[in-house]
Amino acid sequence: MREVTEIQSEELREFMPYTPGWITRFGNTIMLVIVIGSIVLAQLIRYPETVAGEVTITTETPSVKLVNKISGKLEKLFVKNDSLLTKGTLIAEIENPSASSDIEKLRQFLASIVVEDNKLLFDNSFKIEPLKVGDAQNDYTFLLYELDAYKKLMQNTYYPEKIRNLERQIATYKKLAQLNLASKALFEQELQNTEAKLKMNERLFLEKVIPVAEYQEKQNELLNKKQGLNSIEKSILETTISISEFERQKLDFQNQFQEKIEACLTNASRLKNNLDNFINTWRKNYTVISPVDGRIVFSQNIFEKQHVTSGETLFVIVPGNKNYIGVINTSAERIGKLKVGQDVLVSLAGFPVHDFGKVPGKVIRMLSTPNKNTYTLIVSFGSTLTSTYGVALDFKPEMTGTAEIIVDKASFLERILKNVRKAFRE
Repeated sequence: MREVTEIQSEELREFMPYTPGWITRFGNTIMLVIVIGSIVLAQLIRYPETVAGEVTITTETPSVKLVNKISGKLEKLFVKNDSLLTKGTLIAEIENPSASSDIEKLRQFLASIVVEDNKLLFDNSFKIEPLKVGDAQNDYTFLLYELDAYKKLMQNTYYPEKIRNLERQIATYKKLAQLNLASKALFEQELQNTEAKLKMNERLFLEKVIPVAEYQEKQNELLNKKQGLNSIEKSILETTISISEFERQKLDFQNQFQEKIEACLTNASRLKNNLDNFINTWRKNYTVISPVDGRIVFSQNIFEKQHVTSGETLFVIVPGNKNYIGVINTSAERIGKLKVGQDVLVSLAGFPVHDFGKVPGKVIRMLSTPNKNTYTLIVSFGSTLTSTYGVALDFKPEMTGTAEIIVDKASFLERILKNVRKAFRE
């Protein structure tokens, strides 16, 4: 047996003159390690599946575009780019036939005019001066005339004094009427007494106790009493007519006075409304005013005396509450893989990926109704646009770019197994 071993050993030495190295001795082990390592790496390495789309970044409260209404020169620019503004801030003024300083004076003057409770109230101390207000010049002139007419009407004592005189006359005649009524009552009592005496004298006359002359005297006395009563009643009637006439005159003067007041109030109110509307139209056409609080961004290089065109977007107001969102439009072909909560990576135009990285976000809403074979997704980025490189990007209104919606984060191994299972099923 030993001879055979030695022979075989000699034969082996002829075939393999040296002892194999460790690679040959442990080849199987190394291959097993490589296979296991590959499997582990395949499991560790993630190869996300994405759906691409176009994205526009804006704020949760949308930015407001300020569009020029009138073509012309940019007369004045009151703010600087990237300034913080409050609602109502005057941003710019376009060249126009009115003076902005005069428009402001007119606005303040109109604010002092109040028409209420049948009164016209305005600031008498306001300095009336010629104003350059373009097409509203006539209305402004007529308004000044109406205010002056009302002021003179209120200062003029003609109507009030006339009314007071008539009231005094009416009061006097009413007292006279009361006296006449008292006299009438006395005369009526005297008339009753006279009639009683006449009846008594009539009986005496029939009994031939008194002569005819005495009886006729008593008859005449009764007639005189009746005539006196008629005079008093006539005086009462005349007094009543006079009172009615005075009251009619008083009412006429009151109506005339009120009509003049109402004419001033109506005209002043109409002209004030016309001028208020003119100012509103002027502000809309010839000025740019911030409609909200926020930061102003010039849409282009803007300077005074520059010609601007109607319909041109000059400025954008970015609201202060900056929660950024993205609006992604993507094809409907893979809509089944999209859902709320998926991560999104955005590459913004003007910010190269190799320098700035991508901006991460998350899908928060999906619009269920397709539009022209596309779907819209809303992505939230939070309060800052911080890229994957840790760079905080400056927001510009209506920033655009491309979005990658991560729909699957399966590993390389899971994808291989998925393809294998798919092959077996087929």
